[in-house]
Amino acid sequence: MNGREHAVVGAVIGGITYLGLCKLVDEKPDLGGLLLSIGAGAAVACLHDFLEPAVHPNHRALVHSLAVNGALGLGLRRLWLSAEGHPRQRILSMSLGLACLSHPALDAMTPKGLPLL
Repeated sequence: MNGREHAVVGAVIGGITYLGLCKLVDEKPDLGGLLLSIGAGAAVACLHDFLEPAVHPNHRALVHSLAVNGALGLGLRRLWLSAEGHPRQRILSMSLGLACLSHPALDAMTPKGLPLL
């Protein structure tokens, strides 16, 4: 996957997650929150390749690993299930977290896959 594809998928995931979670917790979505989720979703979806640039075929290391991204997923689950924080903060955190996780999910579908650690 290239950077543009990661950004587009991250933007879509960020926006859809924002709208879906607002509906789930009975929060009224607003344009600012949606645009923030879309824009920031595009940015965080590119974070993996910013930290581990794709300068050679074996650039996928720790940041791309199943272990690190699995831990991020577990952290997001814990954040969502906790009663702490305002619902808007939790919605935004989940939107950005899932947008970020879209990167390794897409990379996992390539022939190269992801490293375990």
